[in-house]
Amino acid sequence: MLAIPAQSSVEVLVNRSGLSPGNLKLPRTVRSIRSSIEGDIREGLFRPGTEAVRVIVEVQKLSYEKENTAVHTLVNAIETAGVLLFLGGMAGEAGDAAGTGAALWGLSMAIPDHKYTATAEMNLKLRTADGTLIGNYQTMQRAESQAVSDFSNAKADPTSSALSGGVVRDVLRSSVRDIQQRVQRDREYIVEVLGGVAPETAAVPAQEAQFVEVVPDQAAVPEGERVNIAVVELEAYGISETEVQALTNRLRVELFQRGHFAVVERDQMRAILEEQDFQQTGCTTNECLVEVGQLLNVQQIFAGSISKVGEVFSIEVRVIDVLTGEIVNAAIVDVMGAISDVLTEGIGRAAARLAR
Repeated sequence: MLAIPAQSSVEVLVNRSGLSPGNLKLPRTVRSIRSSIEGDIREGLFRPGTEAVRVIVEVQKLSYEKENTAVHTLVNAIETAGVLLFLGGMAGEAGDAAGTGAALWGLSMAIPDHKYTATAEMNLKLRTADGTLIGNYQTMQRAESQAVSDFSNAKADPTSSALSGGVVRDVLRSSVRDIQQRVQRDREYIVEVLGGVAPETAAVPAQEAQFVEVVPDQAAVPEGERVNIAVVELEAYGISETEVQALTNRLRVELFQRGHFAVVERDQMRAILEEQDFQQTGCTTNECLVEVGQLLNVQQIFAGSISKVGEVFSIEVRVIDVLTGEIVNAAIVDVMGAISDVLTEGIGRAAARLAR
């Protein structure tokens, strides 16, 4: 894992109403939750740097449940027989019976007869020192553990050695690991933002030109070396056509702001294709998209889809070389949250990956 150079401050917020059962809400346990998350977040994600970054972690839900395993009844029977033999042996001064009873009781204590399942929902926001949002990352994780007797699992403290505490600790750590991996995938973008060249989000006037030009102080490559591209309307699965149009427009702006591309403006695309009597609807194959690119006189075509499955939005974009017809780049970004999170965060992350 490549650490991000930044001076990080970590704040952990715990939504008490999302904690279950009640012993997770104890002040000592909440402090342990905060402490364990803060330590795991700092580990390996950041290294000393000049720019400051604020890390806000919110534990939205955290819970665990206990259920008996298939051997629970058998374990109870062995434990009961062991106790009775031990007590009977001691009362009758029969050492063999007492020894057998103690052995049975010990065996019952060694067989896992309970299963603990913990679930967590966690959100992490990265912000610059002035509060500008860099990224918003969410995760849902689940962890399981088998355990023995009840009294060894009485505490759900993430830092304790008790098994129920352990499974809570495990689900928190797996949540942090998942978020760290998501942040790492955006490392280049985050470092760029912290360096003071964050992509702007202002809309581009439609009447400016056939190709949207990047002003010199934003250009990542010399003017004559920028790649001429067109972004066709993304396909919508589980979201409305109006929403996908807005998200496609945002992708055009985000790509333009990266400074690597000259982007054909949407209305200009439509006018050229209508003039050529080309029907874009249903044009999803690489061959058809290459034809669109040839009509628009661009070097690359960006196409893809935005879909919603459950609570997750998935942005999938591929880049097709018009000359060869080959896919030369692609990006997949998953966003958990609202459609507004896809607009304000997910599209920018996809653009950052496509501009690499």
